[in-house]
Amino acid sequence: MKIFRATIVFLLCLISLTLLSSAWPGPPEEYKQAYLLIKDADRLIRGYQLEPAVKKYHRALDILDKISNSNPGWNRLGIKKKAAHCAEYLWGRSPDLVGSGRGLYGQKIEFSFIDVGQGDSTLVECPNGQNILIDGGKRNAGARVVKYLKGRGIRKIDLMIATHPDADHVGGLPAVINNFPVEKFMDPGKPHTTSYYDDLLTLVRDKKIFYELGRQGNEYNFGEVKLKILSPPDALFESPNNCSVVTEFQYGDIKFLLTGDAAKESELRMLNKGRLSRCQILKAGHHGSRHSTGEYFLLPVKPEVAIISCGKDNAFGHPKREVLDRLDAVDCDFYRTDERGTIRVEADRYIYKVFLEKKPPKENPHAERKRLESEKTNINVAHLDQLIELPRIGPSKGQAIIDYREEHGSFKCIADIVNVSGIGPKTFERLQDWITVKVGKASKPRRVASIKKKKPTGKKKEAEDRLSYLKPTVAAYRFPEITREELEMKPKEEKVEVNLLNNNDYFQRVNQLFNEAKESIYIVMFVMNSGKKKRGQVNKLMKSLVEARKRGVRVRVILDKPMKEGGFEGEANEKSYQKLEKAGIEVEYDYPKIKTHDKLMVVDGKYTVIGSHNWTEAALTEQNEVSILIKSEAIAKDYLKYFYQLHDQTERFTKMGW
Repeated sequence: MKIFRATIVFLLCLISLTLLSSAWPGPPEEYKQAYLLIKDADRLIRGYQLEPAVKKYHRALDILDKISNSNPGWNRLGIKKKAAHCAEYLWGRSPDLVGSGRGLYGQKIEFSFIDVGQGDSTLVECPNGQNILIDGGKRNAGARVVKYLKGRGIRKIDLMIATHPDADHVGGLPAVINNFPVEKFMDPGKPHTTSYYDDLLTLVRDKKIFYELGRQGNEYNFGEVKLKILSPPDALFESPNNCSVVTEFQYGDIKFLLTGDAAKESELRMLNKGRLSRCQILKAGHHGSRHSTGEYFLLPVKPEVAIISCGKDNAFGHPKREVLDRLDAVDCDFYRTDERGTIRVEADRYIYKVFLEKKPPKENPHAERKRLESEKTNINVAHLDQLIELPRIGPSKGQAIIDYREEHGSFKCIADIVNVSGIGPKTFERLQDWITVKVGKASKPRRVASIKKKKPTGKKKEAEDRLSYLKPTVAAYRFPEITREELEMKPKEEKVEVNLLNNNDYFQRVNQLFNEAKESIYIVMFVMNSGKKKRGQVNKLMKSLVEARKRGVRVRVILDKPMKEGGFEGEANEKSYQKLEKAGIEVEYDYPKIKTHDKLMVVDGKYTVIGSHNWTEAALTEQNEVSILIKSEAIAKDYLKYFYQLHDQTERFTKMGW
């Protein structure tokens, strides 16, 4: 074959170059032309244009011959390495030779996108021998991941990353932990209530694996490989998918970007923060969901190859055709694990190769029609996650479809969907090619029978009556809690007002803020000591908090928990904790291994008080203390983000029993 013969000629050229002298004046300009020609040839090969590729290839060889003849003193090792990279690159990317098994020049980093069905699992083998595992697929894929790791000769996992707590990403990780020593475990710290994730965290704790939160800005070195965490931010998104740990690996000139299940909100935030840059290899977000890998995201990233991890004939219809069209629009090749099996990418500092486990599927004249049929969603049985994948269907409309189905039974035909609240003819016109109904297979979700509780009698009733004061009737919150997405929104331009609060000014102004609060009060306090003075200033502030809660104001408090039991601070905060909790106020301790020395509060999302005042009688009445009162929504949002960061950290370690 012509490509094969051309490659042999190129390799013979390389052998002749080893005879050159090691002295060199500098790289000749012609070499750049040869390198560009070889890159063009590779692009043509990917487009199956073999004849033009061979011509450009031979032109590059002629230039290299000319260089070696006219510049005998030019660095023989330099030209040998560069030319070898080009030759191996072409060899590995030729349509007939992909997966041939030939290695690259020099040390390699290897990415294995393991075929785990509808899920994610990626193994990263660094040149220095360290190994990173990102996700582990569903629980039933755990054995497959373990088998693949053993087949690759893996003996230890230096870093395990759970991008987010979805079952199709973390279900198989316990099997890996039980079969390999794991040095460090990382996740986004997103609170999750599922038993399988609690089991995973319990296993991490029991195995005494070092735990670390994945946060944007974190950087790690694995030899010459640089790992950056691009997302999530400290203030986590509401959606677990948007909280995915997004990783960028760089080895020399080659970049890999893995986005987990990050959707458009996360992609936009990374874009706005200037964290996205060009990469060669992209793992497409969320298995090819239409909510990920957006046009705005692809423009700065400009990947050359995209890997899509998805299951064959999956219920979600992943990958979506519009996502594949977006990749085509930026001239990006893509490979799917459901079609090509486990996909492996090798790279040295300059070039990469793609190895495919399976050959491409055979051409089928009816393949397009079958693909579209398999992508259609059965609206009689689809759950919310499947419905929101449909065009123009968000969470509210998806829930409306489910509610309609439960009330009226199965849809008889797809046109019946216009009877759902919020879905009109225009929406149906957009939906009709994406949905189907199969009445015979429709099923309603099981309903749990209600259980009537017996009223307590006798001694049990007397005991409950004695404890009834511990369960106060608390007013419903007047306003919904601010979401993480709202905290990320850019505030309006405003005039910032700052006032100094010296000594007793603090009590007067803070008490006034509590009494006038309408929506929310957030407090982080190092020491809160109500003491023995019932009419003291600390008790008056706590009483104002309780009254605000009775008015329907959302009150949340984080107190410091000392590492050592007892002591003044610990006893004081314990008593205050109990008082606030009895009053129906949301109160929690911080993570005990890190001292929280803050004296901070945010009222109604615009007033921030911060300074040196602890809530003790000495600090409020006897000592010289100073704090400041800031009126600014933007500044208040920044401190609320910090509050959520402390809360998430506390919840994470509380669940893990640390």
